[in-house]
Amino acid sequence: MVGGVLLISTGTSLVVGDPYRDPPLSWVLILLGGPALFLLGTLFFEIVVTGRLLGTRVTAIVVLAASGPAMPLLPSLAVMAVPTLVLLGTLVVELAVNRAGATAESSPGWPAPPQ
Repeated sequence: MVGGVLLISTGTSLVVGDPYRDPPLSWVLILLGGPALFLLGTLFFEIVVTGRLLGTRVTAIVVLAASGPAMPLLPSLAVMAVPTLVLLGTLVVELAVNRAGATAESSPGWPAPPQ
């Protein structure tokens, strides 16, 4: 996870310097690889701690990998926006799933959470 955060930080620094230039392949690898490495680290952490495999994180890694070939055609800022949107989408979906699970798991002896 730490390596992913470092790559995300490095990619952000590269893009801030020149956001509209055509990114070289190394930049694309850094900009997509950082979030993918972070997601992979959190996926393994979740497996070790809870024993669950989260499909949202696996899907996000696949989406990042699948979007890679199209990224050299975009400016650097757009390349950086793609993994940001993928991470945001993963967060929103996991939050929605956790909320739905929390309301479904409330036991009959306890009051339901406020709506």
